[in-house]
Amino acid sequence: MGLTYFYCSHIPSFMTTFIDKAQTKIVQSVHIGSRLDACALALFPSLGTRSQAKKWIKKGYIVQNGHKANPARFVNIGDTVTLQPAAILPKPLDIPLEFAFEDSHIAVVNKPAGLFVRGRHPKTLVRALRQHAMLSTETDALAFVQPVHRLDQRTSGLVVCAKTKSTQVALGKAFETRQVQKKYHAIVCGHLGSGESTTPIEGKDAHTSWYPLQHVRSLHTDWLTVLEVQIQTGRTHQIRRHLSEIGHPILGDDLYTEGPVLKSKGLFLCATYLSFAHPVHQLPLTCHITPPDKFQNQLTRESQRWTKYHSE
Repeated sequence: MGLTYFYCSHIPSFMTTFIDKAQTKIVQSVHIGSRLDACALALFPSLGTRSQAKKWIKKGYIVQNGHKANPARFVNIGDTVTLQPAAILPKPLDIPLEFAFEDSHIAVVNKPAGLFVRGRHPKTLVRALRQHAMLSTETDALAFVQPVHRLDQRTSGLVVCAKTKSTQVALGKAFETRQVQKKYHAIVCGHLGSGESTTPIEGKDAHTSWYPLQHVRSLHTDWLTVLEVQIQTGRTHQIRRHLSEIGHPILGDDLYTEGPVLKSKGLFLCATYLSFAHPVHQLPLTCHITPPDKFQNQLTRESQRWTKYHSE
């Protein structure tokens, strides 16, 4: 079979690169009763997800017996399933990354603020991982290292990434069943004590608890409070929403703050702690980092300004 390249004009150039060799595999008895999309994922674990396999089948990147087919079509013993060389992978992005943990199965990386985790953006963690993370040599290795959960673009901190299909599935279940302990550091406006919020977000249960670590005087907001925040659920903007609704928005949050916002320094929220069982050997794995230098720098500036103003 000759190599066929596809050009997809709707996909930004910074995301596209091409596999330069077609891969063909034969359907075995173990695949009988499977739809083409499920079979393709089993034959080519690097696809990552069944939805991805379905998309590529529809686009013609994956063909059955040399012909384009419906993803819902059932496979038969002896059928050939071919992954065409137009399978799209994100291009590498060379920006500094720090790893809190890495082996042949997973990686825990410190995502810089301002970087999207994934998606059609010029700068994503997925693209940076293509440059800096080591690929797995396991039999079910993914084509590129893939994050298994998200952080907001403006939030920095720890993200767990899978290197194989089996660890991707296991980690996904661990997050879904709340077996991963997650903690954050945040600087919020005002003087805040310990507390929690269980206000639902978009109709779904959400639970956030927090504990104050430090209080600092501020000319900007009167007080600033450094919090350790723990979440039992992972809803969109959960910490930002819960803290804003009680009148203590995160410093630099221009989405959930009423009145003047300190935009130039970014959002003062960082995922600093993750604890979970390693998906392969099941031993406890704990990763923790300190917040970015900008946290302490901002506290020092605010305190000094307060002191100077009230001493004059």
